[in-house]
Amino acid sequence: MKNEALIKLEPVVSLRTGKVVAYEVLYRGFNREAEKAFASIDEEWDYEIFLSNVLTLRHMLENGVLPEPHRFLLNIKPSTLLVFAGSIMSLIEMLPFVVILELREDWIRDKELVELASLRKEAPFLLSLDDFGKGASNIDRIITLEPNLVKLDLEVLNKVPATSLLHLVESIKGLKLPLQLVAEKVETQEHLKKTRALNIGLAQGYLLEKKLFVV
Repeated sequence: MKNEALIKLEPVVSLRTGKVVAYEVLYRGFNREAEKAFASIDEEWDYEIFLSNVLTLRHMLENGVLPEPHRFLLNIKPSTLLVFAGSIMSLIEMLPFVVILELREDWIRDKELVELASLRKEAPFLLSLDDFGKGASNIDRIITLEPNLVKLDLEVLNKVPATSLLHLVESIKGLKLPLQLVAEKVETQEHLKKTRALNIGLAQGYLLEKKLFVV
């Protein structure tokens, strides 16, 4: 398929069972560093990428090459979600697989937080907060949005003192909300060891991907 090369499916793995529980859809259509490119695009372009990713997943499903489980995290800017909320919610309801919208936590402006919380109440959807702990992350945002997943970037948090990191994880767990923590960018055995020590149940990254595809 011509569009399939534009995405990579990165597995999210349960460290308890070793099984894949979902896939993050990583767009590969930029000619430069993906995160910087993604940060610079406007809402209309971001929405087009979202639709392209959804269409690619549907084509893969129709051709019998979409991996199970059929649960996919799709990145979208908070502002894009709000501008195209109606279309996105309608599309999600019609899809033959589960979509979890993934928002960069540090890209949510205060005004958008209020609007996103209202949208969550009006049209409940699965939500992942990405890169929590990057920048001035606020536990109150988890309380307000009640995400299904909260992702911690180990590449960034590796620079945080162990006691502070443990406090952050315990603070999130202490909210007693029905959410799961995900350690992302698990690239080394040391990252995996730290993830297990923090009792984080889900993880993704090169190390786990490599383990899954070793024959």
